[in-house]
Amino acid sequence: MANLTPSEIAQYAYQAGFRGVQLVTAVAVALAESGGNPLATNTAGNSAGTDRGLFQINSYYQPQVTSTCAFDPACNARAAYAISSNGTNFTPWSSYNSGAYAGFLTVANGAVSSVSGVISTISAAISKLFNAVFGTTITQTFGCTSLGIETPSSSCPSGFTHLGVDYAVSAGTQLPSLINGTVTQAGWNPNGYGNSVTVSGTNSAGQTVSVLFGHLQSVGVSVGQAVGVGTVLGLSGSTGVSTGPHLHVGQQVNGQWVDPTSLINSVLSGSASTSTSGAGQNIAVGLPVVGGAISGIGDLLGKLGASLPGNIWGSFLSTLGENLKTYLTSGLILDPLFVYFG
Repeated sequence: MANLTPSEIAQYAYQAGFRGVQLVTAVAVALAESGGNPLATNTAGNSAGTDRGLFQINSYYQPQVTSTCAFDPACNARAAYAISSNGTNFTPWSSYNSGAYAGFLTVANGAVSSVSGVISTISAAISKLFNAVFGTTITQTFGCTSLGIETPSSSCPSGFTHLGVDYAVSAGTQLPSLINGTVTQAGWNPNGYGNSVTVSGTNSAGQTVSVLFGHLQSVGVSVGQAVGVGTVLGLSGSTGVSTGPHLHVGQQVNGQWVDPTSLINSVLSGSASTSTSGAGQNIAVGLPVVGGAISGIGDLLGKLGASLPGNIWGSFLSTLGENLKTYLTSGLILDPLFVYFG
């Protein structure tokens, strides 16, 4: 794998959660630590362990970061975000403590500025998608319930538990992925979820995280497909054991069902933030979608993606554009609406 450019590092760091001045600092630290080499290793001067990957994460002091994660720049950046207490503390890195990172701040600031327009556009687009789904009313929470159609549970006084959170999403709403990962299930689910999609990935702690969307009207991805946060997985509906149109969101961590509320809130918080260093203005482009026919948005995103060959945003934009064109021009969404970036 070739060394990453400063702009590519900025994109990985942004996806991991770094923002504003912290994003610039993160890029500078990564350049000082590894020179942008995602496969870099170092033991010189270490009292224990090996420094690995983009942010040179030590195997001894950060054992939760697996080798697979350490040498994947996206996962390495997410781990760095967690280690830095969400971008607020860079003292775990020697290049920060010694001041060596400061020599890369000018380059880092330029890199962040160069990608800020793309970041702003994507952030706004993703924010619109998420708010349309997770800004709706929660109709059922995670945990014990008196509804007899739910999963039997001996630990609940009622005898039943709800393994997820339900949102009152209108049928035909586009459903964006909550995590980066690979589609591990897509299609009819015999466990009452009707048409469903499950995306699985690894978090910065090395845990396997899976997110299930249930009761879909239609599925737009296939098993084995790589997706990112914001990739449209399908359209909401009321298939399977369902009393009406809604979205069921279930989350497993290392095979155990957990309440997905924290994950959803963290994604909403991250996607709503479009403020980055060097990007002070909003991009406002109104694109009408009328009677199931889309006007420009899919092509626009596709062109943006094509203009970034080999770029981590490029594939996302192209996929998002194609998904929008597929879902909207198919007539699955019939109501007039406006999509705004900015």
